[in-house]
Formats: sequence, C-alpha cells, structure tokens
Amino acid sequence: MPTWRYHLTFIDEEPKLKPSSRSKSAPPKLFQSVPSVFEEGRLQKKNLQNQVAHLEKRSQGLERQLVYPTTSPSLGSCGHPELCRRQCINFAKGTCNLGAECRFCHLSHPHKQWKLDKKQREILRSLSPSSVLAMLLPHFRRKVEVENLYQANEMIDMLERELMLRPEPEETQEVNVVKMSRVFEKMPLAALVGLVSNTQFSGAFPQHLKAALEAIRVEMS
Repeated sequence: MPTWRYHLTFIDEEPKLKPSSRSKSAPPKLFQSVPSVFEEGRLQKKNLQNQVAHLEKRSQGLERQLVYPTTSPSLGSCGHPELCRRQCINFAKGTCNLGAECRFCHLSHPHKQWKLDKKQREILRSLSPSSVLAMLLPHFRRKVEVENLYQANEMIDMLERELMLRPEPEETQEVNVVKMSRVFEKMPLAALVGLVSNTQFSGAFPQHLKAALEAIRVEMS
C-alpha cells in the first residue's frame, strides 16, 4: 500500500525502499549449531593426535639413526657403542688391513674400557651363578632402558628365566657389591654378556646368551 506525504503543497508518493541484501563480505553467523561445533572439535583433536604420533615415530627413528649407524665401518662395529666388540688396536694405529671384514670395532671409543681388577675377578668367580645373575641383572635392565636397546629385551628374558631356575643367591659382602657395581655401570652391555659367559655356568645358557648378542649385532649391521 503506497504511503503519501505532503510536500511543497503537492502530494507525492513515498518511494518504496528495497530491502538490502547481505554483503558477501559480511561476517558469518556468530553461532553454529551444536552438532557442527562438536564435529569440528572432534576433527581437530584427531588431527592433533595424528601429528603427535607422526612426530613420535619420526623422533624414534632419528634417535636410532644417531645411536646406531645404518652402515658400520667393520663387522665388529655393529651395535656401537653398547653392543660392539672391543676397539681394533690396529685400526687405532692406522695399520688394520681387514677393513669392513675386521671383527673388531673401528669407531671411536672416547672413554676408557672399564673392567674388573684381579681381586674383583676372583670374587666374581667365587660366587654362585645365581648370585652373579642377581648382581648383573639390574645393570642389564638399566642399559636396555637408558640406551633404548629394545633389541636386547630377549636377553633380559633369558637372564630372568635362568635366575628363576637357580637356587636362591647367597649373601655377598656389601662392600664388594658396591665396588663391582661401580664398574658394571661403566661397562658396555656386550662386556656384561662376556662376564656371564666367563662365569662358571653349567649347561648351554652362556652359549645361548652369546648367540642372542650376535643375532642382535647382525640385525643392527
């Protein structure tokens, strides 16, 4: 219905105003439906979880590459520094002619090789196998955890089973345990395996433990 107004003694028709359409640049609605907001939050959470999982996987891969090189300069270097063999004396002098076929480690060993002195070796030989296992097992576990040597979990299982099959370990003088434990903490995992192999164990257990160590070296070569 037209609207009339009085203007300069004339009666004019009031022009109709067209409703303005919303600009394309106008902001969207301030509120979304509850299902839409919930779905958006769920997708964001899933994306964040995927990103975290990807970063953790990538970090673990980089750590393994830094600790365990994919290419070893010699057969004895596989698993350096915890699982490799002793450092090659000839390579340190620059006179090793075996190259990649050398059974000793060709990588740097900045720290001296810790080992038991004569008295401590005699004490260790005087202990029962179960006492030796009870003394060394915590150091095996710590090495595997700190150095992220998940490949060596099989050796931990072997040590635990062997200890369960043995009689209860006898008491050992605390002063001897403390002194030897300080050396065990500094020794690489391969050297701890050597201690078990050189102790008076009956049966095929020492050979099985050494075979497990060699299998890990091959896997990491």
